[in-house]
Amino acid sequence: MANNTQTPQQPNRRPLITIGIVIILGLIALALWQSGSQNSGTASTEPSATPVAAQDQPAASDTSDSKEADAADTSSDSSAPDDTDTPEPSETDTPVSEDTATPEPTETATPEPTETATPEPTDTATPEPPQQVSNLSPIAYEDLPREAQDTIELIDEGGPFPYDKDGTTFQNREGILPDAPEGYYSEYTVITPGSDDRGARRIVAGEDGELYYTDDHYASFEEVIR
Repeated sequence: MANNTQTPQQPNRRPLITIGIVIILGLIALALWQSGSQNSGTASTEPSATPVAAQDQPAASDTSDSKEADAADTSSDSSAPDDTDTPEPSETDTPVSEDTATPEPTETATPEPTETATPEPTDTATPEPPQQVSNLSPIAYEDLPREAQDTIELIDEGGPFPYDKDGTTFQNREGILPDAPEGYYSEYTVITPGSDDRGARRIVAGEDGELYYTDDHYASFEEVIR
C-alpha cells in the first residue's frame, strides 16, 4: 500500500536575502553620494579674503584657546589626585642612649716648685791649733801686744812681712819648744816701737799652726791660745 503522505515543502528564503542585500547596497551607495556632494560643495566655496596683517598676527581666539588649554592642563595636573602616596619617612626608633656621665677631668694640682735653699758658702776657717800642745804657759790672743796680733795676722795672710828674715827657720837650739824635725818652726819679727833694730820680740809658728810668743829673744816662750 503506497504512502500517500506528502512532505510539506519548506518556504524558499533566498529571495528575501537577495532583497536585503540590495537594500543594504543601496543605502551604502546613498551614503557615499551624500558625502561626495558635501565635499564638492565645500571645495567650491571660496575662502574669505583675510587681510595680510590679520594673517600675520595670531588670532585672539587661537591665543585665548591655547591659554585656556594650558590653564586646563595645568589645573588638571594640579588637581589630579596624587595616587602615589609619598611614603612618610619611617620613624626608626633611634635607641636613646642612656645618659653616660662624662667623667669630669680631674684637676691635677701642679706641684709647686720647692724652694731649695742654696747652701751658704761656709767660711773655711784656718785650722785652729790644739788648745795646748806644750807644757809652756798659755797666753790668750787678746792679751798679746797689738804688734804681736798684727804679726799673727800677716802670718795668716801669708805676708808681706817687714823684714827679710821673717819666715826663716827657727832652729830651737834652746830646746824650750817641743821637739820637732828641722825646718818645722819659722820665726817672725814683732815690731817694738822706738827700737832701731828688730828688737827682742818674736812669734814662732809651727807647721801644724801652733804659735809661740817670746819678748826676751828666745829666753822664754808662751803658747798663744786663740
